[in-house]
Amino acid sequence: MNSPKRSQITLRLNKDLDERIALLSNKIGVSKNAYILMVLARELDVKNEQTSTSA
Repeated sequence: MNSPKRSQITLRLNKDLDERIALLSNKIGVSKNAYILMVLARELDVKNEQTSTSA
């Protein structure tokens, strides 16, 4: 069962993207899920900074 602070989604990835994520996540020693979370959080931080500085 999911924790109240987490949600779950299903991502449909093409094979190339899935393989790239697997390669890069293995390279830094984390799971694909952890890698996707890191990349997503980083991108959201960048977008948030861009929005904050343009206001």
